Amino acid sequence: MDRDKAQALLTRLIDHFWNRQAIAEIGTVFATDAVLHSGPNDYAGHRGIRDYAEPFMAAFPDLRHEIVHLLIDGEMAAMRYRGSGHLAHDYDGMKGEGQAMEYHGNAIFRLQEGLIAEVWSNSDLSLWSARQPRL
Repeated sequence: MDRDKAQALLTRLIDHFWNRQAIAEIGTVFATDAVLHSGPNDYAGHRGIRDYAEPFMAAFPDLRHEIVHLLIDGEMAAMRYRGSGHLAHDYDGMKGEGQAMEYHGNAIFRLQEGLIAEVWSNSDLSLWSARQPRL
């Protein structure tokens, strides 16, 4: 994949999929058999990625991500990103009380045929969540 197409794909992932919460258009960014590795968990295919993203998006309805750094080398890419929003609904053992959050993360992508085939993502969201009221 050429650099411009890869950059457009990863920008669409952030601006459209995450920021607009356009989960119904998952097939425009992720391959059907894509795998998302997030910390110790793996989410396979569109159903697995939906199972990961939907509760997160619902808990943080004003969630916004931005690309801080983006490196592209052929079919591989690396991204540093920043996320922010407010925890409006209970999520992952945290009590949603409208508290503001901000976190940073890194992701490595394997791109194939114009889509994301695999992503390894880690963030410091757990540090933020450790300080939140629990259910």
